[in-house]
Amino acid sequence: MKDRSSPSTGTQTDDGNLELGMKSKSEIGAHLDDQPKGTLKKLVYGAKPKASLATLEGDRNQNFTLLSEVEKTKEDLTEHIKSLKTEQASLQSENTQLESENEYLQQKFKVMME
Repeated sequence: MKDRSSPSTGTQTDDGNLELGMKSKSEIGAHLDDQPKGTLKKLVYGAKPKASLATLEGDRNQNFTLLSEVEKTKEDLTEHIKSLKTEQASLQSENTQLESENEYLQQKFKVMME
């Protein structure tokens, strides 16, 4: 007569028949011994995503900080470019005036030398 207190496992043989096997008491005891390990594994499994999430949040915060710095630098450079363009326009205007004055003085010099 089979011991109904221990769970049975079934496997199918090559000829299609079901072969029943019984777990020994040592196998059942080993399973019970693994329960604290299973709880520990669950705790570790739960802690890993929390650690990963904390790492990702840290990376995200660092990326936001870097992005803010990049945006500030971009704004500063944009202002500097505007300033340089204004200065360039002013210098071009001054250059045009000086070229006109130079041409006038050269013509005046020519007339004086004749």
